[in-house]
Amino acid sequence: MNKNYQYLSDEHAQYIKDIIKEVENRDKKYEIFGAERHKYKLNETVSLEWVREFEQKYHVELPEEYVFFITKVGNGGVSPFYGIVPLSMDDKYAKFYENLSKESMYNDNYFQICDKCSDYFENEENYDEEYLDKKYFELSNELYDRIKDGVLNINTQGCTFDTLLVVNGSRKGEIVYIDWNLEIENPPFLTNMTFLEWYQGFFEEIIAGYSDYNYGYYMFGNEKELIEKYKTADSETKSKIIWSFYKFENIEQEVLAGLHRNVQPDVIEIESGIALIAVVGRGMKSTRGTAGRIFSALAHARINVKMIDQGSSELNIIIGVKEEDFERAIRAIYDIFVITKI
Repeated sequence: MNKNYQYLSDEHAQYIKDIIKEVENRDKKYEIFGAERHKYKLNETVSLEWVREFEQKYHVELPEEYVFFITKVGNGGVSPFYGIVPLSMDDKYAKFYENLSKESMYNDNYFQICDKCSDYFENEENYDEEYLDKKYFELSNELYDRIKDGVLNINTQGCTFDTLLVVNGSRKGEIVYIDWNLEIENPPFLTNMTFLEWYQGFFEEIIAGYSDYNYGYYMFGNEKELIEKYKTADSETKSKIIWSFYKFENIEQEVLAGLHRNVQPDVIEIESGIALIAVVGRGMKSTRGTAGRIFSALAHARINVKMIDQGSSELNIIIGVKEEDFERAIRAIYDIFVITKI
């Protein structure tokens, strides 16, 4: 595979097809998430004239990388998760494109919108429950009214999670992850990746031997590159770098030494075969005993908790259990909150 190509050239398109083929050859049993559906197949490309007609019809100028992809690689097909949805001129799909020309909320002011939403929950002890419920409803509607503007839904990740491509504004061409449950404390996630960085990076990471679990949330790069980035990163980026080490199946001793030098922990222990479960809810911060209920349910099911993590917002708890205990742990937590409602 030749990576010495000119950006958005025919050689670039061929490189993408080559890395798809390489991953397909390694995944004959379709064990990578979503592969059983897309089976590493690309749809036929469309012409540039067809794209311009689509743009004129919906009053939009599609991102350059996306246009390159559908005209030189494939109009949909294999991708991270369950595959890319093809662009269509058929009027029966018009409802999916009617908001493309509207201004996207995913711009430089996006985080101010998120902060506005989360402020009420950071300081919820100052408000009564009736006020919080009313404000939650207002903010949810405000967010929902704009969340589909200026984006193309290109991909489903399963359940209520989708992948959006921003088609206008300061983040035009970037990828956003969204959970359509639209919990205020879990707003759409900006990956800070362009379409091709997201698409191409997926196959390159797999070829490098890294896990595809939670793809898009972790940073690109090998162990040594991430250690180098950590040295000059801000606190938020440092946290993301540490989390990115979950994608590595094995961590070299040299990398562990680098972590010791730069992070200076008391001790580092590597344990494989751990599954992570996130329990999320806006009422978690103000409800006493939530963590106790979770751990009691797990203890009753004879499940050992290997790891506990909670963010400063106190809106979620992340629990690590052995992989073989994952299904039983999910059932135990679901039972305590939904079935028995203790």
